[in-house]
Amino acid sequence: IIHRTLAAFLGAAGVLFLLGLEHRLPEISTIIGWMDHGTLALLWGMMIIVALLSRTGVFEWAAVRVFQASGANMWKLFWMLMIFDCILSAFLDNVTTMLLLSPVVISLCKAIDVQPKPMLISLALFGNIGGTATMIGDPPNIIIGNALSDYI
Repeated sequence: IIHRTLAAFLGAAGVLFLLGLEHRLPEISTIIGWMDHGTLALLWGMMIIVALLSRTGVFEWAAVRVFQASGANMWKLFWMLMIFDCILSAFLDNVTTMLLLSPVVISLCKAIDVQPKPMLISLALFGNIGGTATMIGDPPNIIIGNALSDYI
């Protein structure tokens, strides 16, 4: 299986190669104009912030606080984690939130002797729900928001 980034790069390179064979290769400034720089800058900045925050352990700390507040009750923990995931996904990229919270949820599930699969599936679903709440929570929202900024 090939990584998505590599697949996107190879696809773009293949299209440019085919355009070059037809002598319709666009100028580099045109290719750069096709990129949505606002989206790329926001995602890049968000990844830097999340990487720095994850090194501090703030996400693990918050998950432990949620666990303590739930009193080790499975359903209370479930809903508290899902609400936490929604809120976090609204302000961070939902894929990044999933990658940060998955190891924490697995650890919490082991602590209360529960299967982590249903919790992880729910985490992905609630992360998507939270990500759609704001323009910065999901990359397609950022792209659409930037495209419509001239009209709104």
